[in-house]
Amino acid sequence: MIPGARFIVLRAAGEIVGMVGYRPFDRRFTIDDHVRSELKFQDRNVVEILRLFVEETHRSKGLASMLIAELVDRAKEDAVDIMYLHTHTFLTGAKNLWEKNGWTLIVADEEPPWNTIHMSRDVRLQ
Repeated sequence: MIPGARFIVLRAAGEIVGMVGYRPFDRRFTIDDHVRSELKFQDRNVVEILRLFVEETHRSKGLASMLIAELVDRAKEDAVDIMYLHTHTFLTGAKNLWEKNGWTLIVADEEPPWNTIHMSRDVRLQ
């Protein structure tokens, strides 16, 4: 287990149908071997969202938002300041889902094939 990490698993009828987690943000996104200025988050306790997933047969029921809300509550308990995530334009609906749940765009990289979207949420403000 990674210190400072949390994972939430959602089960239905004994089967895992969804999950989400976070771990301390390692600031691995660099430009020319320097941490991107947009992602420095100076003097902040920052975690990175990992692996939001809901089984296809359980989608469109609000479960992703429920998992996100639970994870935000855990982050508040852990005195997290900023929750960071990255997603990609090819993940249809991902950006809208995160915006609906309080995340804002930091920067979007338009570099194929990934087209990475970086987003964050200041947990202390909500």
